[in-house]
Amino acid sequence: MIAMVLLATGCATVANRGPGLTGPVRPALLQSADQVDFSAKFGNRASVAVTDLAGAPIVRAGDVRSPYAWSTSKVLIVAQTLRDAGGSAKLTATQRAKITLALAASDNEAAKVLYDQLLARHGGVAATAAVLTTLLRRAGDPTTNVATVGRSSYTTHGQTLWSAEMQAQFMSSLARNCLLDAASTDYLLNAMSAPIASQRFGLGTVGALAYKGGWGPDPGGAYLVRQMGLVRTSSGKLAAVAITARPTDGTFASGQTLVSQVAAWAATHVGPASAAVPCATPAS
Repeated sequence: MIAMVLLATGCATVANRGPGLTGPVRPALLQSADQVDFSAKFGNRASVAVTDLAGAPIVRAGDVRSPYAWSTSKVLIVAQTLRDAGGSAKLTATQRAKITLALAASDNEAAKVLYDQLLARHGGVAATAAVLTTLLRRAGDPTTNVATVGRSSYTTHGQTLWSAEMQAQFMSSLARNCLLDAASTDYLLNAMSAPIASQRFGLGTVGALAYKGGWGPDPGGAYLVRQMGLVRTSSGKLAAVAITARPTDGTFASGQTLVSQVAAWAATHVGPASAAVPCATPAS
């Protein structure tokens, strides 16, 4: 499908580039009227991107900017940790504990332990960023490059510019076992399924099966809040959803509220997803 961008309304439709998705294009999960409605309600304060696990085009409405990944990048760190370990069954007890903290509580120190292990294994920041970028390419993301330069005290990988469209792409490919073996995929998604109470906003308010949030200030101090995850649609099949929010007052609390408002909107507008198409060459 040829990419189409409608900057006036902040709408976009791009092909789902997930591995092995070579069959007929599936129906989009958001229609043009939905995109217009979203832009009317949220303008450029927020965005939502949606696809399924079967080749539906990725549809994005709202804010056109590619924001910082912030703590959503912890999912990348954990996925690569699982790959390096040779699967979830080979994780150490320490790695398991740190993964739980990093994903359920977004614990920065736990994520740093895992990231430092990647640095040691792959030979530093640049080499590790290249490995993580390769993982994104495996997911069908042709454009995102994991950052090698941080800002202030923030992590380098958290400063990656990762669009909502490509986060939806990533979650779709992850759930199809394109990045990890089936047991490791289940392990990772299970670790994303039970965040602590303070982080159950947004997709957590609409019954998401797995999700991870991220948040932080831009150089001017205004907060971005974002999430990516998997939700069950009216067909009983899964959709991959990514949300970004830039509240008018720039605060984290307002960003959480805005993400929840977008999630509620998505719950009533995202159409029925098709049955998942397993990755043609499952990860092993």
